Order: sequence, then C-alpha cells, then structure tokens
Amino acid sequence: MALPEHVDTVKRYQRYFKKLIELERREEMDFHLNEILSMPGKQRQKKGRAILYLTGKNNGSGIGGVQLVRLTGIKELPETEIGIGDLVILSSGQPNGEEPQAFVTEKSPFHLVVAYNVTPPPYVYRKGVRIDLFANDVSFQRMLDALFMLKPHQIISDLLLLDRTPRMADEQEEGKEVEQFSVKWHNRNLNPSQQQAVKKSLEAKDIFLIHGPPGTGKTTTLIESICQHRNIPLKLLATGDSNTAVDNMVEKLLQYNVRVLRIGNPARLNPKLASTSLDHQLQEDIDYQQAIAFREQIAGLRDKQHEYIIPSGPNRRGMSDQDIIKYAKRGGMHRGVHATKIQKMAQWLHAQHKINKLQEEIGIIERRTIRKLIQNAEVVCATNVSAGSDVLADYRFDIAFIDEATQSIEPSCLIPMVRAKKWILAGDHKQLPPTVLSREAQALLHTLFERWMEKYEDKISQLLNIQYRMHDDIMRFSNEQFYKGRLLSAPSVKRHDLTQLSGFIRLEQTDNMTNALTDPDKPVVFWNIEGQDRQIKDSFSYSNISEQEAVLEAVKALMGCRLFPEDIGIISPYEQQVNQLKEKLGDTGIDIKTVDGFQGREKEVIVISFVRANESGQLGFLTDYRRLNVALTRAKRKLILIGNAPTLRNDAHYKKLLERVTILD
Repeated sequence: MALPEHVDTVKRYQRYFKKLIELERREEMDFHLNEILSMPGKQRQKKGRAILYLTGKNNGSGIGGVQLVRLTGIKELPETEIGIGDLVILSSGQPNGEEPQAFVTEKSPFHLVVAYNVTPPPYVYRKGVRIDLFANDVSFQRMLDALFMLKPHQIISDLLLLDRTPRMADEQEEGKEVEQFSVKWHNRNLNPSQQQAVKKSLEAKDIFLIHGPPGTGKTTTLIESICQHRNIPLKLLATGDSNTAVDNMVEKLLQYNVRVLRIGNPARLNPKLASTSLDHQLQEDIDYQQAIAFREQIAGLRDKQHEYIIPSGPNRRGMSDQDIIKYAKRGGMHRGVHATKIQKMAQWLHAQHKINKLQEEIGIIERRTIRKLIQNAEVVCATNVSAGSDVLADYRFDIAFIDEATQSIEPSCLIPMVRAKKWILAGDHKQLPPTVLSREAQALLHTLFERWMEKYEDKISQLLNIQYRMHDDIMRFSNEQFYKGRLLSAPSVKRHDLTQLSGFIRLEQTDNMTNALTDPDKPVVFWNIEGQDRQIKDSFSYSNISEQEAVLEAVKALMGCRLFPEDIGIISPYEQQVNQLKEKLGDTGIDIKTVDGFQGREKEVIVISFVRANESGQLGFLTDYRRLNVALTRAKRKLILIGNAPTLRNDAHYKKLLERVTILD
C-alpha cells in the first residue's frame, strides 16, 4: 500500500502523517483512560504506568505561569514508564478520568515535578497522591518534530516521496571516480548473502535495506555493516524500535570492542550494559564531578527552603520578588503581611537564586561533558524515540542504522533519520507490523521499509537467504508462501531434531498420540481437535477448552521425554487462551505468550493453539498471515500445531499449510 496519490509534496506528506499521529495519540489516551478506570492501581504501578502513595508539595511557578507540584515517595520511586514530557493525571487514590491534566517537567529516582496550566486541585498537596500516565506524549511530539524538520528537495524528503532514485557507488557520476571499498571482515562466519548485504550497504549513497527473514541473522549483518562503516570512519547512530533491540545491538558491538554510548533512561536498560549508558559515563567522567557537587549543594538548599515560606500568590499579596527582598531588608509589615513572613519568603528567594545559579553551572558542565562523550563514541545507540532527545538535538550523523524497521511506524523512523545523511534499515515486512491502536490510523501499519521495498526491490536491498534456526520441514511452508522459496537452511540446522538435545529419551510403551507428538522424525505435526471456540462477554478475545486440554497433553508428553521447560514455548494468537493456559499450567517455567510476545524469540519446541473452531468457518484475525509466519517460525526442532482442521481449511493459506503437514486425529 503506497501513500495516497495526493501526498505528492513535503507539505502534504507532513499534513498526512500529522493527522495519523494525532489519531494514534488520541487512541492511546483512550486506552490509558480505560485501563485507569478498570485496572487496580497496584497492577498499573507494576506495569510502570502509575505510581501510588506520593506526597505533593507546592513547587512554585514555572515558565509561562504554569503551577509546579513536586511529588515524592516514602523512598526511591518504583521503575516507571512515566517520563519528562508525558501527559499525566494526579488523583487522591482512585482517578475518574475527569481530573485536570498535567505534564512532567522533572524526574529523578526520588521525585517528579509536574506542571499544571490551571490551578492544581487541593488534593495534590496532601499524602496519598497517585499519578497515572495518560499519554506518552514525548513519543508523539518527537515524531511531529522530526516530521516538520523535512524540507522540500532534501535528499530524505525526495526519497520519502519516491521522487529520487537511490544512488549506489557503482553508478558512475560524471567527473568522479567510483569509490572502492576494501572489506576486512570482523565476523568471519558471515555467509555469502550476509557479506553481500554488508558490501552493498557500503556502496549505497542514500538508502539500503537488509531484508532478514526469521533466523537469518539480520542484526548480526547490521552489526557487521556498522563495524565496517566505523572503519571509514564516520559518525554513526544506531537505533531500534525497542530497548531490547538496542541492548542487543550494544551487546554485539561490545564484542568487537566498539566504543558505544547508549542514550536512554537507565532504568529501562539492560543492567549488564550499564557502563555504556550516558548517565553512567557522565558520573564516571572527572570533569562532571563538579556538577555532582553542585547537585549536593542544591539538595541542601532545597531542604533549607522547607524552613522558609514559598512566595506563592496568597502569600505575596501582590508583591514582586524584588518587593519581597526590599521589604525584608527594611523590616516591618507590608500590605498586611507580617515582617517575619516577608523575611522567610525573602530567604526562600535567596536560596532559589543560588539554586538557579548552580543549575546554570550544572547545565554548562553537563553540555560540555556530553559533547565530549558523544564525540569520543564510535557509535551512539538509542531507541528511535530517544534519538530525538535533547542531548542529541545539536548533533548530526553521517549514517543512521535502524533495526526492527518493520516494527516501527514511518514517523518513528524519521526521528533518527532526520539526524543523518544516509540510512541503513534492517527488518522483514513479512513478519509482525508495528502496533497501531487507532482503527482510523491503520495506514501506519504500512512501514517505510515496505514502501521502499515495493518501489525499488533488489536495487537497494539484499535478502539474507540462509536461516540458522529451523529444521528444513519447519521452514518449508513459510519459505514457499512468504519468501518465494528463496530461503535455504544452514547445514547445522537442516536436519537437526529432538534426539540431539541433552537428556531427550524416546518414550516406550505409550499410546500412539503421545508417540506421534514426540516423534523426532516428524518435525511438524497437526493435531486435529473437534472443540468449539468461545468468546467471553464484552471481550474481543477467544478461548477453546478442548485445545487447552490438548496443549496440556502435548506438554506432558514432551516433559515425559525429559525436555526442559525452557526448551518449550506455547503460542496462541488469542490473549484469552494464553491467560487460561497460564492458569492451568501454573509455575512450570514454560513460556506461554501471544504471537506478538514471541516475535524475535525461538524455542526448541513450539506448541501453537489456533483456537478458532466453528461451523461458519470464521477465523477472525488468524487471517493476519504475518502473524502466522511469525508463529510458525519460532520452533527449532519440533512444531506441534493444534487446531480444528475443517475450520482452518476455509482459508486458502491454512488449507495449503494442512496439505504440507502430518495430521493426527
């Protein structure tokens, strides 16, 4: 699906995506409101979207006259998604969604400061205050900022509108010699298609796409491309849609001794990679120690301010800051305000003046140190959204590498892209698309990676064609249906099976079904179940009790073969089925997730419950074939499919799938 025909200029492109971003923002706010009203506060706090039992205090006013409220807990605040710039609501314990909205202006491990454009409700100055995330406004704002950084006839603008043909180094430009790249591999285990992808990424002048089907090592290839570009050398930015994806890149880059600087909230980073984070490197930098000392002075001054009186509106009686200081020197009352009170307000202002001066000094030291750290780094790593943070606002890069590009909506990719001059994206548009909540913004599901693939295909891309995960039989269906039969299985996995796993034993004197489910010689089996799907009232999700019982029987058979729980994964497209299976299996150590939860993961054995079984042949969103592709390609040695064959055969894709597997009745 291309852009609408009328989106043929930068301004129209901006208006088009601005509308989609705003629709998605509105939907996210509705999602959070519904969750706030229906989910217990403690559960929402556990998810990182609320903080309970805070104490609020007046923190004066800010720029534009906003009213500031400082929130602290009994001890360090819990880990939370709530960050600076986010839209929040404060309540006295149980919000109803009608509370005035505020936005977060300051955050530390021990406090938050929020700003109100209206007079804050009285309860925010008491104990027992609850704060709820209402919308991750930072993400949406950074997308909009990136969108409106585009200008007519920029290279990136022309490429987005498909008005420019991407250039490669082998295209002779008049009066210029063709660049030659000498490649000395950092990873000597790359296969020919991976090596070709890296070489082409070096030759590309504008854009290059690494197309990595399941198990083909797209991130490994992207890392090699980063290392090769580092050798030139260039200023490199590497991003991904999720913190997990970025941490994965950081970990691999460190194996090649690359100097990495990781931008992002330290609470959301892998603790093992803490030494790469900006916050850690700041704290360790000798030049930054003065800023730490200044922060300690500020903390002492803030403690002292509690002994004074905040010069808020009712206390001032119309006096300006200069008036308060002047009358404090003179002594005596003014406008009915007692001299002692004026003195304490003046002392508060003096302390605040010192705090402001110290904060200015901290800002100078911080900016200088961050600039040094960025310049010393060979690769700066961040999520797409974090690439738009203030610390990178003044920096431009030669190349932006984006992993998980097919799980990122186009405006999200723009955040790192507008900071670079060349763009290398890795992904697979045949797997899960981005998450889009708004039904009116479904156009966001069609990613930039996919648009460029449709337009330019192999001219600017390389398919990684050797997979290192699945037995050949497990790969076969997805290879035929989604990749035109172009994938090959690496010799190491082509025929690997359960017998090569430590501890596995073949069961003896068991029933035929148990033997079939655990037979190493049948990598893919389909167990036909006659059950019935059911939908819980007021829910869009489905469950199937008969299939749940079949899953339990399959797990029992696999465990009887002495497979470890961590070797087994259970997937169902329906969250209701997943939740009920979790209840029935209890604390077994077996991963049970939706298809989305298993994206990017793998297990030795995967059991899939399709759930849908009905006389009308309704499959619901089982017809999202990209989800089917992901589900079928998580298993390494054994794939057990559980479903209702008559229902599934109503769909051409599932009919072909059933024709290619062993069916058990």
